[in-house]
Formats: sequence, C-alpha cells, structure tokens
Amino acid sequence: MKRRVIEFFVLFFLLVFLLAAVQLLRFGSFTGFIIFQDVTGGDFANGTYSYTEWNGSAVVLSSGQTSGTYTSQIFDAGDDSTWHNLSWSGGEPAIELLFAVDGAADVWNSFDLGTTWNLVKDDYNGGNPNGATYMDRNSSSDLFILHNQDIWTSPDSGTTWGLVNDDYNGAEGQNGYVLGIDNSDNFVIIEGDQDVWKSTDFGVSWTKVATNFNGGNGDIFGITVDSFNVIFAVDGAADVWNSFDLGTTWNLVKDDYNGGNPNGATYMARNSSGDLFILHNQDIWTSPDSGTTWGLINDDYNGVGDSNNGKVIYADSNDNLYIADGSEDVYKSADAGLTWTSVASNMNGGNGEIFGSVAITKQTDLTFQVRNCSSANCADGTWQAVDLSNLNLVSQYFQYKISFMTPDSGTSPLIESVTIDYDLVNTAPNVNLFEPQDGGSYGYNESLSLDFSTYDADGNIESCWYNIDWGADVLIVGCVNTTFDISEGSHTLVVFVNDTLGLESNASASFSVVIGAPTISLSSPIGTYSNSGDVTFRYTPIDIDLNVCELWGDFDGVFSLNSTDYSPASGVENVFSLNLNDGTYKWNIVCNDTLGNSATNGNKTFYIDRVAPSLSLTEPSGSKSSRTGIGLTFSVNDSSPVSCLYNIYQGASVEIANTSVACSLGSSSFDVSADANYVLNFYVNDSAGNSNSSSSSFSVSTSSEDTGGDGGGGTGGGGGVILQTPEEGQPSKVLIGFSDMEEMILKRGSSSDVLSVEIVNNEKRFLNDCELEGNGNLAGWVESEQVRGLSAGEKFEFNFKINVPSDSAFGTYNDGIVIKCSEGQAVKQFRITIYRNPFESKINDYERIGGMLRVNYNLEEYSGSSHDILIEYKLVDFDGVERMIGSESVQLGASETKDYVLEFDLPKDSFGEFKLEFKFSDGSVEFTDSKDIFLPSTGITGLTISESNKKTLSVTGVILLILIAGFFIFKYWWKKKHKFSLAHSFGQKIKRKMIKLEL
Repeated sequence: MKRRVIEFFVLFFLLVFLLAAVQLLRFGSFTGFIIFQDVTGGDFANGTYSYTEWNGSAVVLSSGQTSGTYTSQIFDAGDDSTWHNLSWSGGEPAIELLFAVDGAADVWNSFDLGTTWNLVKDDYNGGNPNGATYMDRNSSSDLFILHNQDIWTSPDSGTTWGLVNDDYNGAEGQNGYVLGIDNSDNFVIIEGDQDVWKSTDFGVSWTKVATNFNGGNGDIFGITVDSFNVIFAVDGAADVWNSFDLGTTWNLVKDDYNGGNPNGATYMARNSSGDLFILHNQDIWTSPDSGTTWGLINDDYNGVGDSNNGKVIYADSNDNLYIADGSEDVYKSADAGLTWTSVASNMNGGNGEIFGSVAITKQTDLTFQVRNCSSANCADGTWQAVDLSNLNLVSQYFQYKISFMTPDSGTSPLIESVTIDYDLVNTAPNVNLFEPQDGGSYGYNESLSLDFSTYDADGNIESCWYNIDWGADVLIVGCVNTTFDISEGSHTLVVFVNDTLGLESNASASFSVVIGAPTISLSSPIGTYSNSGDVTFRYTPIDIDLNVCELWGDFDGVFSLNSTDYSPASGVENVFSLNLNDGTYKWNIVCNDTLGNSATNGNKTFYIDRVAPSLSLTEPSGSKSSRTGIGLTFSVNDSSPVSCLYNIYQGASVEIANTSVACSLGSSSFDVSADANYVLNFYVNDSAGNSNSSSSSFSVSTSSEDTGGDGGGGTGGGGGVILQTPEEGQPSKVLIGFSDMEEMILKRGSSSDVLSVEIVNNEKRFLNDCELEGNGNLAGWVESEQVRGLSAGEKFEFNFKINVPSDSAFGTYNDGIVIKCSEGQAVKQFRITIYRNPFESKINDYERIGGMLRVNYNLEEYSGSSHDILIEYKLVDFDGVERMIGSESVQLGASETKDYVLEFDLPKDSFGEFKLEFKFSDGSVEFTDSKDIFLPSTGITGLTISESNKKTLSVTGVILLILIAGFFIFKYWWKKKHKFSLAHSFGQKIKRKMIKLEL
C-alpha cells in the first residue's frame, strides 16, 4: 500500500513538472492562463467599425471599400496586468491581377481571372509613339514594358509609368523583340538580329552578352525563365533554346518542336511546375521536361468558327493559362491547356492587339496596433505597432486596432477571432513607518513605540518583521503595532513586509536615544499641501523637567530659529502659529530641559498653494458630424499635483457621468448616444484643494450638412460646405490643404530624418481623429504617432519619418501620404526615389546543430566591382544583452551572387528568442542586417520548434499530459477499489464459515 501511495505522488509531481515545462516552452514564463477573447459578432459589436463590418462569421471590409479599421472594446483586467501576446484567426487572401498592354499604349487589368478588364493607364508612354513589344514583371511585382528600344516601368501596378532607358543598345539601332526577367531580377532582351542584351540594375544599363545567338535561325517570338533562372526562347524556325548563364551561351534544346507542322511560334509561357507552353496561332504545344520533348495539347483552342490567332499566352500563380487573340477575346484554361473557355470578348473595346500580358499576385493586409492604458477610456494610451507574440505591456486596460487593406474591393482580409493572454501583476505590499520618527530623539530606551501600517493591493500579505542596526530579524506576529527596547545612542530601525509570492517592501527611520533628554514627536504639517497661509505647527514633547522648545524653519529663505516657547507642556500637544506666503517650507522643533539636555527631530516639509489651477478648454465646440471620437482638448497648469475630470449633459440628463482624464495629456475623446445639443463640464483640482472649471457647448448632427451661407455652394464668401463625391469603392474625401513637400532620395532599409507637413482643414466642420499614414505602396512606411482633431480652418503640423523596408523595390514612388480622419481622407502625392547599396545581403535561414549555430546568407553585387567585406556579427538575447560577438572576412566578385555559410559555437544555455545582428563593411560602404531567431533547447530531440507550432505544442501537450495523468490516477483508484472488493468478499466468506462452525 505504501509503495502505491509513493507511486501516486511521484506521478502527480511529474505531471506538475511537465505542465510547467510545456508552459515555459510556450510562453517563456509561467503565464498566459488568463485570456480575453473576441470570437462572436456580439463580442466584436463592443468595438467600433470604420468602413468594416461583421458579415456573420468574420470582420471584413464593408462592401466597395479598399481600406478600413476595426477598433476593439477596452479590455479591463481589474488590476495592473502584464499583457503577453495577441493571437488571431482569419486570413489575408491573395488577389490574382492580370495585366495586358495593347497597341494604343494602354494598360489594362483584371481582378476576376480575365472576365472583366479595367483601364489602368491611358497611354503609358505619354507623348511617345503608341505601341508595345513585350511585357514582364520583376520579383517585386513592378511591371516593365519593352517598346522597340525603350524600357518603361511601373512600381504601382500600372498606375504611373516612368522611362527607365530610351535606347538600351545605343547606336546599334535594332529593336528588342522579347523581354525576360529571372527570379534574381536580371533582365534579358533578344532583339531583331538575335543579339542578346543583359541588365542587372532593373533596365537602367545594358551589356551585350551574345551576338546572333541562334546562328541566323530567325526572329525570337517567345521567352520565359524557370525557377532555376534558366532562360528558354523559341524562334521562327520552331527551335527551342536555353541558357544557363543569363543569355551568354545558348543550347539548342529542341530542333523543330512541332515536328511536321509549319515552322513558327507566337508566344511562350511557363507554369509553376516548370511545364513549358508555346502558342502558335491556334495551336498550343507543351513540354513537361524543360523543352526536350513536346506534344500538341490543343490544335484549335477557340474552336470552329473562330479563326482569330492567339497573340499572347501566359500563366497565373494558380497555373491557369490565358490567351488573348487577334480580336482581343480572352480564353482561359484550368487544365494546363487541354480545354479552353471564353471569358471575355473584345476586352479593350477595339483598342488594338495585345502585345504583352503578365500576372502578379497582390496580398490583402491586416495591420495590428495596440495600446495599454491606466484610464478606463484609454485616453492616456498611445497606439503602437508591437510584436504581437511578445507584447510585454503592463497596465489595467488594453485595446487593439486592426487596419484592413485590399487592392480590390471584391476581396477582403478577415478577422474571425482575437485572443489576448495576460496575467495579473502581483505588486509588492506597502509599509509606512510612523514611530520611531525619522530624525527623532527619544529620552527613554524602554518600550519605544513601533507604529506602522501595511497595505497590499493584491491582499496577500504574509508576514512582517523588523531589525535594529541591521541586526537579527524580529518577527511581528499579526503585523500589528508593538514596542521595543533599545540602548542609548544613534540607531536605525527597518520594518519589513512581504507577500505570499515573495515580494517585499520596507521602511526605515534613523533616530537617537539620550536617556533623560526630551522626547519630541512632530504631528503636522508633514508632507501636506494647504491653500491657507495660516499654519499651525503641532508637536508633543515629553520630559519631566522640560524647559523651552523652539520652532526652526526656512520661512524667510534661511533655516534658522523663528519662535521660542518658554513654558511648553510635557506629554501633550503644543503648537506654534505663523502666517506664510505660497511656497515650499521645511521645519523642526528643538527642546531643552533644565539639566541642559537638548533634543530635536528630523526636518519636515510642507507646501502652501493658494492659487487655483489655470484651465483652458478649447474643444468640443460648434457642430459635430459624428457621434463617435469627439475630441476633448484642454490645457491645465498648476504648481502642485492636479486631477481632472469631466461630465456631459444632454439638457438635464447625464450623458456621461464624471470621468477622470490624465491632466498632462491635454486631449481625449468620447462618444455620445444621439444627435442633440450638449454641455461638457470640465473640472480640475490641485492637491491643496484649489479648483477651477470650465464648460463648453456643442451639438451633434449626423445628417447631411447644410451650413447655410450664400447658398451657392462655393468655397468663398462664407458659402456652404463643398464635400467631394467619393469615387466608387473608396473612403469619403475631405477638403484638406497640404504644404509643399520636396522630392526625397532614400536608400533601401534606411529611415529619413523627421519630416513635417502642415495641413489645414478646409471643411466647415470639425474633423475627428486625424492621423497620417503612407499611401498606396508606401503603406506601412510612414511613422507618425500624432492623432489630432481639427476645427474648421485649423492648421496643424504633422511630424513623421519614412522607414524604407529592406526588401522594397528600387525605383520612384509617387504615392505620398494620406491624412485619415473619422469623416474621410485626403492624399498628398510627392516623389520618393529608392536606391540600393553597391552590394546587398539576405539572411536566408539558420539551423541549430548541438551547441553550434549554422546561418546561411547571400550576398549580391550590383556595381560591377569586387569587394573585400568584413562581416561583424553578434547574438543578442531578449533583454538586449550581447551573448556572443564575432567577425569574418569574405570576398565578393563583380556582379557576383554568392551563398555563404557562417558557423559559430553558441554560449551555454542558449535557449529561446534571440536577434542575430550583422554589420557588412568594405571600407567605403557600411550597412546592417538582422534576423529574429528561436533556439530550441538541446535537450529536446526529434522536434522542430517554430512560431507556428508553439501554441499547438503547448495545448496538445497539456491535454496529452492530463490524459496520461488521469489514466494512471484511474488505474490506481481502480486497483485500490478492486483490491478492497476482493478483501471484502473474502472476509464475508470467512465470516459465513465461522457462523456455520459455531452452529
């Protein structure tokens, strides 16, 4: 029996240990078992939708919108808490965009797999002659068009275009026939005389790498590049060629791919599996083995009765194939070219033949911001972008906001649920020591009072104790006041309190004991604020032969004797009285007895403040067009600590009861329930009891505005409001003026200095919660923390920085910035040009092998020069401590792309989250790169730990361990019960036999 009890407890403690280990693996600490969740429409309804909605199963963009936000309810943990992580379920679906360019130099796109087409750019090349030759895209989805000898590019999905090179081959005069771009963004053009040209800088400069590569075999009609950067081309003699070195040398892969059919080809494409496709008029040929063998998969894709030949063929990311024919009809195949369906007729309205087509994938996007707050309305919180898996924020209140973005209003990102893990913070208890007083002097040494008080917000005080002169600790039973004996002389007493979780606080007092001398206890004023200059100093002296007591202080600027009492009473409260001006003062009492003994206490401080706080209330005022996010703007100033609150009345009814707001913020916001007239009352109180208040009237009307004026709808002469009509599917536009901004040139991966732009609200209404963001391709690049409500005609200067991502595409961006307010938005366009270093790095992946870390990285050279590169690296832990530092040197050749491996020994006990930081330098260029890594424990084998499976591991492991423990507990219980049943049955048999024997 004893053995089984021991086994039970061993299993129990093993379960506890394993649960703790799994929890530590999941969170890095013993946290995360308290959560808030938004999982239903009712949960999300507690938040605020802006151009978003609940569709029955998820939060999505409202119909026709391409951007919007959802702001959650304010979560109240009940006390200060550590907010650990935010996890969510939902999706950011990708959108397949098809692009085509026609003979009229117009660019078209399709969001629905070729069914409908939209004119993106009318005349991409402006004043140049109409036309196009070929179209392709790079790895960043920038579009490129080859037109004879010109190369044009668009960084914003075809909206704006710039001329990269207007004569790529100089004096040679040949026109380019095809343009191919590999996965490393190397460009290849094959021209009319079959010369091959290459560019490694996005088409800016070109080098001839091959002359008449196919030996006079005829014009090139199609080109494509596979995932290994092998280039394939097909010529007019129906021969297929490939190149493994960016067009320098070429190999004949297939002589006459279509056998006995007439020679020729029209266009070439490749799918994600590497299958090649050649369109020749109305025939489609395919090769599954990189061009070695070919088969005719369809000999009349558009069927009987339609004699239009195909002009282009291309594949999207889902391996759908598309053909645009001579009548601008579009056909689609979902089975690798076997069968075809007409999806669009005359897609560009008779605008001319299609000369190039390409497909790119655009992601919808969800961006989270959070804020933690100490006030219930979160007015003191600041929105910030953080690592959602490691929030590490401490406060009582928490809120999140999600920005939704999509390139097409027909497809929205979605949020199905949000979960927030947090733990209540265990705060240390508080202790205040009243006796002995710090600086006090006592004339006796027995039964001195030890008077103190304790408080713990968590209510888990465990014990109290004290020591004198850092001697032995003395337990205070029940944490109640007590007495102590002490020797004559100077001493220090420290009283301690701790809680059940081990947090501890203390308070101390230094005092002296002179037996026979007076004992002095000071009562008031001590650390207080008063709004009266009449001050009474209260003290209690004790001495059997007390003679005189003196009031000392710095009441006239110098600490000196002020007043003397020649007949003080012992054992009772005595007083001195003064009238003082506003200020901060120190005071003390000195007493003497008839034997010449003298004593004093420690200096005490108090404050006099008779001036009421200054208060300026500027918002809300006037008429508001929204019930939500109404701005509160104020300014408070005082010499002592202050507190602020406001309430709002709708007539005689309370709309918002007294609500505290941080005085130092100067702003907040609130919501009201209905269109009506309101009065906001604002109050400020200082620590001395002085107060001030102000009121402001405002109204709310969410109906269509008509502010009167001249009735003509003009913007001058006091006319009515002009609101721009929003474009279909776009947020409302508001009238905001911007100051001019200069063109900027920034390096990829760098940040600008602090920039500023002055805006003016040209609406005749208040604009709420205006904030600055990046527009279009610059979304996420702009860093600005200011949120501002703007009165009609008000000017305000927004400060911001531009942070260029390290993976951004090179080129010129015209997207600019957008001011988003609750009522709408306005865009300011300006030009940003992004350039790169002569060589750049990319950290690919890493692997822990025992006590060693192996890192694979890549360097690519762009300037055409070789480099001797010093690489300094360091491993930094979660707390910012550098755990390991090292360096190595490498060589990188001109125009070379090279993979490298870095290996180094890890410090002991390297487990958890780290940042691997690199600095690359060749003596003239220096830049940094970094990668967040997670190092699994070397004690765990056979398991790969990643961000995506940590939570699954934790939850699954906990469930599995509980089931295992439950099995063993049940097994122990069953055996015990079964054993008892057997014993009971056996006992009953013996008993019956004994009865029979007695009979």
